[in-house]
Amino acid sequence: TNSIRLYHLYAKRDGTAVAGIASLGSGLDGHPGIVHGGVTALLFDNTFGWANAIGLLKERGALAAALHGPAKPALMRRGSNSPPAAEGPPGQQVSSTSQFGFTAFLHINYRAPVYAGTTVELLCALDRVEGRKRFLKGTMHDATGTLLADGDCLFVIPRGPG
Repeated sequence: TNSIRLYHLYAKRDGTAVAGIASLGSGLDGHPGIVHGGVTALLFDNTFGWANAIGLLKERGALAAALHGPAKPALMRRGSNSPPAAEGPPGQQVSSTSQFGFTAFLHINYRAPVYAGTTVELLCALDRVEGRKRFLKGTMHDATGTLLADGDCLFVIPRGPG
């Protein structure tokens, strides 16, 4: 199968949103010729995760360094599907979960079929923050501009030690 033939992410330089482009091949069918909804959810979850991470880096004043400095290879390495681990105490890394949180809920509204062979664009951005809770919203369109799905999610930043 060709499955997901392409999946690239692009962050707005100001850290306010992340766009994803995915080309969906064969072998992802739920119904014949229609991409399984779980694939749509997977693409949203990963793109939301990156939008959350980029937004947090912006809020912490670390976005420019992450995009342009020494952290760039780890942050944007080819084939990476998760945000980088930050450096902790000497010789240790801080997990991406403790840095960026985890998905607590993911809600997807399926608006139109996503057909095998389609290229889709996802756009995800932070909606609001309530303490450790980070709410994001996103959309998925095809090349003609048809809304295929939209969704929202909640990322929770774990409490610190102590």
